[in-house]
Amino acid sequence: MTDTAPKEEKPTHRSSQHGEGDVNLRELLAIVLARKWFVFFVMLVSLCIASLYVISIPPLYQTNALIQVNNKAEGMSGFMQSLSSSLTGSTSGAMPSQIEIALINSRFILEPTIEALDLNIQAYPKYFPIIGGFIARGHKNKGVAKPLFGLNRYSWGGEKILVKQFAVPEEFYNKSFLVKVEKDNQYKLYSPRGSLILEGKVGQVEQTKPDSAIPLLKILITELEANVGAEFRVLQVPTSQVALGLAQGISVEDMGEKLATSYISGVSRTGVLNLSFKGSNVNLLPLILNTIIDLDVQKNSNKKVEEAQKTLDFLNRQAETLKGELDQAESMLSNYKAKQGELGINLATRALLEKLLDTEKTLEAVKLKKSELLQEYTPLHPFVIAIASQQKKLQAELSLLESKVSNLPKSQQKALSLERDVAAKSKLYLFILGKIQQLQVIKAGTISDVRVLSYATKPIKLPSKTVSSILTGLIFGFILAVVIVFLRRALSKGIENPDYIEERLGIPLYAIIPFSRRQEQLGHEMKRKIPGRGPFVLAAISSKDLAIEGLRSLRTTLQFATQEAHNNVISILGSSPGIGKSFVSLNLAYVFADSGKKVLLIDADMRKGKINKYVCVTNVPGFAELLAGSATTEQAKRVLKQDQIDFIPTGKYPTNPAELLFSEKFKIIIEELKSHYDIVLIDTPPVLAVTDSILISKYSGSNVLVLGSGSEELPSVEHAVKRLKKSNVKVDGFVFNSSKELQHSYGYGYGNYGYYNYYYYDYNKDKK
Repeated sequence: MTDTAPKEEKPTHRSSQHGEGDVNLRELLAIVLARKWFVFFVMLVSLCIASLYVISIPPLYQTNALIQVNNKAEGMSGFMQSLSSSLTGSTSGAMPSQIEIALINSRFILEPTIEALDLNIQAYPKYFPIIGGFIARGHKNKGVAKPLFGLNRYSWGGEKILVKQFAVPEEFYNKSFLVKVEKDNQYKLYSPRGSLILEGKVGQVEQTKPDSAIPLLKILITELEANVGAEFRVLQVPTSQVALGLAQGISVEDMGEKLATSYISGVSRTGVLNLSFKGSNVNLLPLILNTIIDLDVQKNSNKKVEEAQKTLDFLNRQAETLKGELDQAESMLSNYKAKQGELGINLATRALLEKLLDTEKTLEAVKLKKSELLQEYTPLHPFVIAIASQQKKLQAELSLLESKVSNLPKSQQKALSLERDVAAKSKLYLFILGKIQQLQVIKAGTISDVRVLSYATKPIKLPSKTVSSILTGLIFGFILAVVIVFLRRALSKGIENPDYIEERLGIPLYAIIPFSRRQEQLGHEMKRKIPGRGPFVLAAISSKDLAIEGLRSLRTTLQFATQEAHNNVISILGSSPGIGKSFVSLNLAYVFADSGKKVLLIDADMRKGKINKYVCVTNVPGFAELLAGSATTEQAKRVLKQDQIDFIPTGKYPTNPAELLFSEKFKIIIEELKSHYDIVLIDTPPVLAVTDSILISKYSGSNVLVLGSGSEELPSVEHAVKRLKKSNVKVDGFVFNSSKELQHSYGYGYGNYGYYNYYYYDYNKDKK
């Protein structure tokens, strides 16, 4: 008969015990779920840290101001720009508003602001760690808050300090000094190492003595309001460092950039700048921003005045030189006329003279502009190169005109040269005088290109990032927990993959027993020894638990195994303690009894056996007394389930359990007991700890090795198996007693028994 049922496939053996060769999203999720309480704890800790961080940082405030920068330069700047345009035909690439934005964020403006407001001196109260600042910010009453818990060294709200002068040697920059408040406006100043360096009074300049540990230290505190004993931190910060901090808090934006039609190719044309300044000191923000604006306006105006004065000085020097040359030329022309009479220049020659004069005038103006530009730029600057090119063209044109003059008669050449010299110098001299008068007018009416439209507004509190910070903390905590879970899994040497263990040891897997939370509760209840509670047997209390389903799968496998064994004795072995060996033995006995078998359970761990505590029976007499001959079988056994389960506890722990098991008496007792029961289950001591289990398993028909998932290492298990084999003990199969992680990662779910049945079917088919 053909079997049409779909064949179940065997699971693919993985490349390692952690299963790196067959990892899927479901398994990864199951691993995380198995450690959900650890993940929750890490997220809770991260949430607490994020919350403490949120309350420890002060709130941020922002103030705004408006200024206008004339993109079209006026006054001296306009004069220079028009002069440059007329002579070179080129304009500057950067707009004035863009230049102002750069200047406001530069040390050129920020450092004078710092010096004017003493921002390089930082003084602040000492708060209680983490929560002190939050409590102080919540103080809204007038005056200084009373110290909490008697801790008057800390500030709790309302404290004030104003340090107008604090000068220390450079090696003490960024080092915190301590100011301790005393009575009657007195204070003490301590060094960064905690030593007292001076005692001072508010409102007086105090200075250390030359023989002091820190000479040349000077301090002036003009305001100090705090409880006696309160402490403040004072330090001097380098100006460049403070400027960097201010630049990070300043934001300058051209208002035209907000309107798509207000700029071309990303360059705004409005010149209206919105200045924003962020910080935590609500009282100081407007003062800083207004100082920056005033300094910018002042420096812009000073720059224009300096430019005008610099150009005036240059033109005055040129005017003096030209005046002397003009006087000399006029004198030579007068002398020539006195000797020769009239010059006798015809109309054609005079036209040539006018053209020469115009060319020379333009050439001299170009030379003048070139000299002026060379005071600010190098010869390789585009402005200088452009005007040099124009000068070269004018010189070529002048040379051509002079060649025409050389063809004239000698008398006309001489007269033309003298008149030309006087006329050229006269025109140039008048041109220079006109520019001087124009510059003097411009200088007298110089105003800044920067105009204040609105000074700093009242600071507004910026939206806090409390929610985002807490969410970030939660996400970080989750990621950290997941990373730790997988890192521990990757570094763990504990056995976790039953397929890999089966392949490595060459021993068939009989069953996988899932983790039982109910069994964990029973273990806690047993340890608490609550009167009237018991027995604490999972199979008797919760027969539908998944762990019991796993034991039923083991029972079915063992039923086939005992049919081929030489007797009905089953030894439950384990390489190390704490792997659930006694749990398997006790509950397996109840599972066998449920199938109609008469079972005898023996706790043969005569060193630390404790099954009697779970079934709530006395321990003496027991197996030790039975082997020693001081008790009979009837006296040693306890009835756990009428006509179904008998139990022999360990008895009083003997000093020589190995000798008792090695004796002939043990063999006789086993032979006698196996004839009265369908199944004899023996719970043995750990294999690696003592030799007792080896002595017991030699008389067993079936030997089952219990492996604890995650709690045992593979080398230990391999060593235990080798030890049994050397003693001619065959391990028929192993039971994988799973941890919480394996409960999820191997696909267990309430009401889903396919995995156990699958293993049962697979291995029993091999048995058959």
